[in-house]
Amino acid sequence: MTDTQRQNGLLSLRNQLSEALDSLPLVLLKVPKPPILNLFSPSDDLGEDDNINSVPGLRAFEANLEKEIDALDKYLEKGSATSNVSSNAPYFLSVWNEIQAAASLVSVGQTFPTPKSPPQNNLEKTRHKRKEDTVPVKVDIVSDEGTTWIRVNTIKNSRLRAEFNEIDAYTDSEDEDGDEDDHVPATERPNWRNNSVIRMAASLLAAAQAHPIPGTTRPPVVYLRLTRLRPEPTEPRIAQTIQEVERMGIRLWTGERESIASALNLQEPTSLLQAEPVPTIHINLDLSLLVAIVSDITHAPTPSTPEEAKERYKPLVRRPWKNKSEAPADLNGGAETPPEQNGISIHSRALCNQAEQERQHGLFDEIRRRFQNHYPSSVPIFYSSAEARDRLARIMTKIAGPNERRRAEALFSTDSDAEQRFWQGSRFPSGYVQGLIPIRVHVETDSEILQGPPLSPFLAQLETTCKYILNGIQESASSAEAATDPANLPIKVVAQRVKKQSSTAPSPALTLHTVRSLLLGAQKGMTTLTANRASVKALVREMKQIRFRNVHLAAEGEVGSLEAELETLAVSNEGVREPPVAALWVVEPRSLAENMRSDVDVNSPEAEQALDAAEADADALLDEDGR
Repeated sequence: MTDTQRQNGLLSLRNQLSEALDSLPLVLLKVPKPPILNLFSPSDDLGEDDNINSVPGLRAFEANLEKEIDALDKYLEKGSATSNVSSNAPYFLSVWNEIQAAASLVSVGQTFPTPKSPPQNNLEKTRHKRKEDTVPVKVDIVSDEGTTWIRVNTIKNSRLRAEFNEIDAYTDSEDEDGDEDDHVPATERPNWRNNSVIRMAASLLAAAQAHPIPGTTRPPVVYLRLTRLRPEPTEPRIAQTIQEVERMGIRLWTGERESIASALNLQEPTSLLQAEPVPTIHINLDLSLLVAIVSDITHAPTPSTPEEAKERYKPLVRRPWKNKSEAPADLNGGAETPPEQNGISIHSRALCNQAEQERQHGLFDEIRRRFQNHYPSSVPIFYSSAEARDRLARIMTKIAGPNERRRAEALFSTDSDAEQRFWQGSRFPSGYVQGLIPIRVHVETDSEILQGPPLSPFLAQLETTCKYILNGIQESASSAEAATDPANLPIKVVAQRVKKQSSTAPSPALTLHTVRSLLLGAQKGMTTLTANRASVKALVREMKQIRFRNVHLAAEGEVGSLEAELETLAVSNEGVREPPVAALWVVEPRSLAENMRSDVDVNSPEAEQALDAAEADADALLDEDGR
């Protein structure tokens, strides 16, 4: 090959790498986002960061493309006078083609720790002197919700022939030089089946068995693409190697995938956008939503301006005396203790923000609109757990106003006047959200819930994660330190206790009752409606960490047909994605605010309760309210 031909070939590789680098942002549009309805905060992606970091390994792949382009640019600038350049460009371009072909990309260049198998012969003992119990096995592409692994290998015929020659030379040397007593047993002698391709295939299969599909006990399907290996008459062992890999159970592809580098560029980006998730007709409500439903902020007339919201929830000021006669002489006449930057002012600012949010996006308006759009002829059914119901009742006795308590009492009531009592005094007419009253309490055998399709991969992973977190809490509760019921402990305390026994601990942002509510919704295949944004973000992060730590809980059985469910995530022939079922529906919180309004009597027992709670710990109050 002349220098000109070589430079033209490298220039072609350089241009293909550059095209791949420019097209990476479009790949992200094909990455399935978690089926989460995220109302009111479109910029706050609860599932993944809306950038290249949303796919583990893609940032490193981008860096490798840039590095290869820089290396080729330097070589092309210097011309033929320099030494030959060793480029990994063909490998990266092959991986790029597989990335584009993947229907739902999970990760790029992920390694899976796999138990180390004992060496089979002296040659392997010489080559692999590892002390670790596990070896990392690289998978170039993980796709289709973890059901598919793809490994790209660019080994050439010449390289495999060199391996065969090395094996032959090793065997011949033993036969010629060694004494008969020193000969390696025939079962340990290297042969052509010890070549690198078959060893790689064996390690991929072992890794797949050790890391089943999340939520199941089945291993992922392993594909191996040999881009440069071709059977040849002079070396039959190459064809035998390919046959052996297929016999092992690997889905083998030979040759380069047809280039689709321009396919993404030819599509309109809007054709890759995913449809918004659709909630189920049965809705699971957690504690934060129960609080939001009865909150004065949700029902009261909305402030017309942000200034009016600030005026409505300006910090209440506690008088340090009960009657004027107890006041100091210089303060007699009703002087007040000035508000500080304490729990009162923090909580008041939060209430102002929530009132402004309600003014822009009413909670009941959004719920009503969503169901009218998707289920115009059906009435939704709302459920909650007995734990959430009971916790709500306890909260009502502490900080709720009289109207909020009345709504909470009517929320689960089956009395004929329950709906009228709930909507009394609201800016909304009675029955504005159909099916809301009464909220039903989950039971283990609820015959009224229709048997739905198998759990989606996301719900299966959500269930696994919730169980994993709760199992850690239960282990902590069984220790001598956890004498107190962990359900009543702050999450920070629980996390510290779990961390003493495990290398992983739940996020302090998680609340245990929220985890239990999400687990219940996942098990019943319902959309969980929650205002606990912080817990959802923490839980999705934990799902991701568990998934890539490959933590697997023993399942009672398979989780339906994952392949059938994945069809809803794939791009159809028309380039439009079917809308997935929403696993989570996240809204902004609404706290109990009736006793914190500026028009309330600051010396009333209710206001005293609210002030005590807010001064003690505003953050704890907001957490208790279900944020």
